[in-house]
Amino acid sequence: MDFYNRQILKKTSSGIGFYMFTATIMLYFSTYLLYFIGVFKQADYTSSAFSMIISTVASITSMFLIGLIYCKASRTSVQSVVPVKSVKPSYLFGVVAIALAVSLLSNYITDIFLSSISLFGYENNIDMSFETKTPFENFLYIFSVAVIPAFTEEFMFRGIILHKLRAYGDSFAVLVSSLFFGLIHGNLVQIPFAFIVGLALSFAVIKTGSLLPSIIVHFTVNCSSVLVSILEPNIEASALNSYYAIFIIMVIALAIASAVKLGSQRDFFKLSSNPSFPLKEAVRTTLSTKGVIFAFIVIILEITTSLWI
Repeated sequence: MDFYNRQILKKTSSGIGFYMFTATIMLYFSTYLLYFIGVFKQADYTSSAFSMIISTVASITSMFLIGLIYCKASRTSVQSVVPVKSVKPSYLFGVVAIALAVSLLSNYITDIFLSSISLFGYENNIDMSFETKTPFENFLYIFSVAVIPAFTEEFMFRGIILHKLRAYGDSFAVLVSSLFFGLIHGNLVQIPFAFIVGLALSFAVIKTGSLLPSIIVHFTVNCSSVLVSILEPNIEASALNSYYAIFIIMVIALAIASAVKLGSQRDFFKLSSNPSFPLKEAVRTTLSTKGVIFAFIVIILEITTSLWI
């Protein structure tokens, strides 16, 4: 990689890093600000509905609005980072099935690990669920945990970040955007799961040229977890786990069939690389930029905090 190309990559990567840094800071700032306003207005800050509304607003503010500002500052067209290319339905179904199977299986393994984590002498302090009692709260639960993240996180990671990095090779863009996606979840348990999901979602976007499959998969994965949480008080745990496992097995079967069919196409599972940007050197250059270092500092603090709370 020559000096000129390295400088371009540094500028792009640093900008992305500062975007992540700002988005993370804004996420916490908007969350605590809304809690403060809610308490000042004498809202029931302990209620699930209040927490879910705050989660929704914070996600939109930090990832979407900051993303729009980043696009404006970097002179990036919003249309270019939200590709909506028309895809043949059968092809879209196959790609979604493959990405969904990988994501669900990774999520399922993570859930199993979390449920048995006490065996390793580590207390599970990660609680992503809300206690819902009414249909309205169930709607808010699905909206805040499944719908909003499927759009805001995909806009940030498979939209802006993946798009900006693809000029340096698809393999590089998939790897780095997935690494950022994993790290921004801010806790050691979720990072590996989110990284694998990021790989699957990025692959789906590149192969279809559309953000739609990643949104579909992201929504389905989150929604399945939400539905299990909602149904858990009313269905025996063993039966609910069995239904969820059957659902995953069915998706995996569809994914295998789709992989066999689509894999017959030349280079379907291959990602392009840019010979001007060797993968190892490009990754090393990206991770050493000021913006990425600032983002990593905030993420490390977040991970450290999660270990103690």
